[in-house]
Amino acid sequence: MTKEDLKDLIIVLRDFLRGDANTFLWAKSRKDLLSDSRNFEGSIYSIGGGNFFIALASMCLLSFLAKIYKILISKEGKLNSLFDKRGVFKYETTAVKEFIQKLKEENITIVDDKSIKEKKFWQLLRHGLVHLFVPKGNSSIQAIDPAHFATGLSLFQYKNHLNNNELPAITQNERGGFNCDADLLAIKVQKAADWLICQIDADPSKFSGKRISAIDKLFSAENN
Repeated sequence: MTKEDLKDLIIVLRDFLRGDANTFLWAKSRKDLLSDSRNFEGSIYSIGGGNFFIALASMCLLSFLAKIYKILISKEGKLNSLFDKRGVFKYETTAVKEFIQKLKEENITIVDDKSIKEKKFWQLLRHGLVHLFVPKGNSSIQAIDPAHFATGLSLFQYKNHLNNNELPAITQNERGGFNCDADLLAIKVQKAADWLICQIDADPSKFSGKRISAIDKLFSAENN
């Protein structure tokens, strides 16, 4: 895999997420659909309305980007230690934590400070929100209440609000669970992808033969 191949892969994955997230946002902004209870039964801004799917897709892409970042910042002599004997990446939690902390320095805040301090925060976060079929325990996935659109907020205005929102997309609540804003998470993960592409362009020296081999190994493991 070349540098350009990696950039193209990240762009494709980012655009898949963007397309799906925008489709669900568009559907939630449709006043004619909002007025028809057959289309939106229950709470669209909770588990319905595509929010579970968007949260799941966002967290999967976030994990993949974090592993790429970990490979790029690791010393070449340490690259083999990132994988087990089967070629599976061993340090997902560490990689995600380092990536999230770096993104915060770049004003892309994905998770609140309380959550990131949890020793096993990624397992807690992933299992609590999306690893099971529905959010576990005290965790919840939410997104925009369609009533906001009904009161005159346009889709363009809301997307602009998401793009400029500096609040974390995932926060730990007082009950020990996590609250995830699916719409906001999707936007921030897209920004994370754009940031990583810029880092790949900025430092071509990171693409040594050993790092390319490690990225190839990661890609093979992620597809098996």
